[in-house]
Amino acid sequence: EESGRYQTLGGLVMLQVGRVPVTGDVFEAEGHRFEVVDMDGKRVDKVLVSRLPTAQTTEER
Repeated sequence: EESGRYQTLGGLVMLQVGRVPVTGDVFEAEGHRFEVVDMDGKRVDKVLVSRLPTAQTTEER
């Protein structure tokens, strides 16, 4: 776990991608999918966060 090494969502994104992110970057962490939707220069402006389906969720369908 990398938790505690960042204080903002932008910090989490930068830690996960290992660089200043660009619009369209996608990664999965802690049961969620994160997609960088908008950047403001080098600042993460918008991130779309979606919960990933779990085995239990899949079985319920």
